[in-house]
Amino acid sequence: MTQQQVRELVVIAQDTAAYGTDIYGRKSLPDLLDGLQKIEELQWIRLMYLHPAHMDDAILDAIASNKSVLPYLDIPVQHASDRTLRAMNRKHDSTQLKGLLAELRRRIEGLVLRTTVMTGFPGESGDDFQRLYDFIAESAFDWLGAFRYNPEEDTAASLMPDQVPPEISQERLDLIMKLQNRITRSKNIARIGSQEPVLITEKVSNHLYIGRGYYQAPEVDGITMIKSTRALPKGQLMRVELKAVRNYDMIGEVADEHPQ
Repeated sequence: MTQQQVRELVVIAQDTAAYGTDIYGRKSLPDLLDGLQKIEELQWIRLMYLHPAHMDDAILDAIASNKSVLPYLDIPVQHASDRTLRAMNRKHDSTQLKGLLAELRRRIEGLVLRTTVMTGFPGESGDDFQRLYDFIAESAFDWLGAFRYNPEEDTAASLMPDQVPPEISQERLDLIMKLQNRITRSKNIARIGSQEPVLITEKVSNHLYIGRGYYQAPEVDGITMIKSTRALPKGQLMRVELKAVRNYDMIGEVADEHPQ
């Protein structure tokens, strides 16, 4: 039996930045990353769902210094209006968010950022939404997921006053996604001409494969389609020259005859 190797590990939890607090009584993500980087076959470590209020210098140091941790971070901000953030009990404000994003971009070369936001949380005014919209435009996340608030029975939020009508929430959601579509397309176009290692995940036909670059998390982001006249082994990292953009996806050709 051939021993299989793991090339990429996606580390995800309800709050990955708080890893260890329930086990060791302290945040231990840096220790986890230090241990994971010792696994020789593990080339990519992807961090998802890092609560911005729990990011600290130790975590930033570990991410910036660990050669296996991809320069891709998923940091769900949920909103950017301080009033709405307080109502959500998020434990951070817009100033802290902006400072964190600036520090991450300063310290991590080639950083790709994903986030998640919500529209229509109870009490969200037109001004609150505009603050969120402007924050997204200014922050220029590479990837963004958005959903509208839906009241769940017996939750504190469902009992809050000033529930936003679903049609207003949806309208705001549509505006956010239209904005993000432009941002993501611009980011992808900027990648054209670069050569990136791409993890081969699927064969579509004799000359077409699907993979993902470090800038694409599985399932939630776009894909990279690779044209090749030779067989590309699934699970291998290949250097690919990015040639074009199609919707949220990249299109490229193998640039190196040898796997990474």
